[in-house]
Amino acid sequence: MRSGVLKIYKKSGAAQFSLIPVKRDEQKGYVTKEGAILVEAAPCNGTDANGNINALWKEKIKFAISIADVAQLMDRTKEKVRLYHKFNGASKSLEFQQGQGNWAGTYMMQIQEGSGDSTKKVSVPLSNGEYELIMRLLIGAAAPKLIGWD
Repeated sequence: MRSGVLKIYKKSGAAQFSLIPVKRDEQKGYVTKEGAILVEAAPCNGTDANGNINALWKEKIKFAISIADVAQLMDRTKEKVRLYHKFNGASKSLEFQQGQGNWAGTYMMQIQEGSGDSTKKVSVPLSNGEYELIMRLLIGAAAPKLIGWD
């Protein structure tokens, strides 16, 4: 089953969100592996001749949001939510932070991979509406699908 993709392009970075479906054992009638929301982020380097933002997708960083991560993301009491994953020795983080001062009402999504001198980082600024779209609609609607309740 192919799912849709939510794409957000900004001058500093681009992000796309898609659903990784659950894996099922149809003969036994249960879920063998939970699904995830795949976040892919890439730096941007200006616009093309038509004014379209040029995302460098060959330099993208991927991060899978699991059902365990969803509860942390939905916690509105924090100004900053950071998810951290370590897999096969590689570390990645995904962070959403509320803007302050002149940036109040906005959010910054930052995705990072690696450590020390080999760290890659992509930042994507989000309007309040984009943040709400991701957190409430996208993640809220995806949550039941991540555990096979669809």
